[in-house]
Amino acid sequence: MAEESNNPIAELAKGFASAILEKIVEPMLKTAKKTVIKGWGIFSSDFDLAYCKYLKNAYKKYSKAKTLLYRYEPQPLEDFFVVPDLRRRVTIPIHEEQVENYDLDRTITVTETNVLLDISQFIIIQGIGGIGKSTLMKFLFLNEIKQKDLIPIFFELKDINNFEEGYTIEELFFKKLSNLGSTLNEECMDYALSSGCFLFLLDGYDEIHTDKREVFFRRFEEFCDRYNENYYIISSRPFSNFIEMQRFTVLETCPFTEQQAIELIRKLKYDSNTKERFISSLISGLFDKHESFASNPLLLTIMLLTYDSYADIPNKMHIFYANAFETLFQKHDATKAGYKREIKSGLPFDIFKNIFARFCFLSYVNGLLEFTRDDLFTYLCKESRYSFNIDFYIYDLLYSICVLTKDGLSYRFVHRSFQEYFTAFYLKELTDENMKKVATKLMIRDAKRTEFDNVFSMLFNMTTERVEKNIILPFLEEFETDVINKSNFYYSKIIQGFSITPVLQEIIVQEDVTTLIFKPTFLDNSMHFIQTLYECYNNKDFAIIYKLEKLPGSSLKKLIDRFGKEDYDLLNETGDLGYIARVQISSIVTFLSGLIDMIKQKQKEETEELTNLLE
Repeated sequence: MAEESNNPIAELAKGFASAILEKIVEPMLKTAKKTVIKGWGIFSSDFDLAYCKYLKNAYKKYSKAKTLLYRYEPQPLEDFFVVPDLRRRVTIPIHEEQVENYDLDRTITVTETNVLLDISQFIIIQGIGGIGKSTLMKFLFLNEIKQKDLIPIFFELKDINNFEEGYTIEELFFKKLSNLGSTLNEECMDYALSSGCFLFLLDGYDEIHTDKREVFFRRFEEFCDRYNENYYIISSRPFSNFIEMQRFTVLETCPFTEQQAIELIRKLKYDSNTKERFISSLISGLFDKHESFASNPLLLTIMLLTYDSYADIPNKMHIFYANAFETLFQKHDATKAGYKREIKSGLPFDIFKNIFARFCFLSYVNGLLEFTRDDLFTYLCKESRYSFNIDFYIYDLLYSICVLTKDGLSYRFVHRSFQEYFTAFYLKELTDENMKKVATKLMIRDAKRTEFDNVFSMLFNMTTERVEKNIILPFLEEFETDVINKSNFYYSKIIQGFSITPVLQEIIVQEDVTTLIFKPTFLDNSMHFIQTLYECYNNKDFAIIYKLEKLPGSSLKKLIDRFGKEDYDLLNETGDLGYIARVQISSIVTFLSGLIDMIKQKQKEETEELTNLLE
């Protein structure tokens, strides 16, 4: 009872659901079936009891969190979370009324849930890893409880991976509330869902396994069709253009500004002298120099952790994570100067790192981000090179180094970017023969994944020459088999990609420039890897980017009407846009056509240079 009395949600939870049901549903009961009207009082009371229990448990789970800094005791979100700004994406096809309601010049500052619900009933929040999507979803959940306008339900979509195909979204809803029993009238439940009382917050769409995603999407679409008065917010990494989700408005998390980065650092419980020196460095140019890291909350926190250990922050992501892991392994406790945390397994740094790299690789191959304790033992037992105590090693991952976190009976990476870095590290350590066999199969089996995580790009930067020799050349030589004219070959592959789906993928409106981005959507799985190769070598997107002076709303609508059609032939467009499209595609084609020759020439020059050195 003491714990409940200290829970600020305990009193609010009583009558929470029934008050909203009464406000939204009961005025509409006049037209309902008699069976619904008759059973409504009992249903409302029973549902309120069920939701009260859910709300208290959900508040306890989502109002606090552990982080890299807060390893031992979860902290309230409000004590360390800075809400990222969002910006509106325009995804084609688009409905006319959406353009008319689109505020071209406004950055969306999320002060409360209604800011988003006023934009649309159906929202996708997309953002790169570490930007704070999941924490933002929890913030929205907690904020809606305070607002008391809707009944919020929080789903972690990774749980879909544990369901057999026969499930329905309604069953997921009942399971989440856990104690919805047989006393609940199904007609009343259907009426409540149809009346728009609920806000469904679905976190981590990208974490649904590929083989499960299509079934979920189909069932979810049916649920949204049937209960289209409710509100839905989904979070995801940008692994898709979300063209299939026609009714959803896509909002993108913005990178932190320097002011937001400083605000986050000031909030963190960390050595005050280190924080002030770090903030001073950010203001003096560190933020501008390393904006790609400093504008990401997770990477910014790691920057703070490594600030004392290294004189500078590396530009390469793989070096950054290497430094970060070494810091986490050796670092003094963040809040206790001079205290060094014990490594309970007693393993030296290099062996500990090698074991973790193999674990990350095996889990990455199997698409796992969450584990039972048995899973951890299964993967760690496969490490036969070293003798170590697995219980102690798991303890170190959780508490000494804090790269895994425990939630109930489940274990997860603190952030999946660690899994990606160590997968790349593991691949780097393989022999040439094994790298060629394992990495090639991994990249080609799920080539699309190379677009949306950092494994291949980090591996490429770690050991470019070996990647060229063992992965890129074998792949390209097989891909280009029997190709007589490479330019025509790649040109047709790219044009096919641009013509399959609507070409206009995104419009970015800034202070004085409107940027149109045309991205390919390939049917050929191998082309996703080709796209990744181009971006690794050229350090820019595989896209047609067209900039023009900022357009007023009416002109933007005309532009969307013009290009927002399937199978539009962008290359036959007259004027500047068609010219830019042809030039950019020609540039991409020229590079890809000569990639094999470029790699072989580089290898030849390196061989000659080594030969000359030995003479």
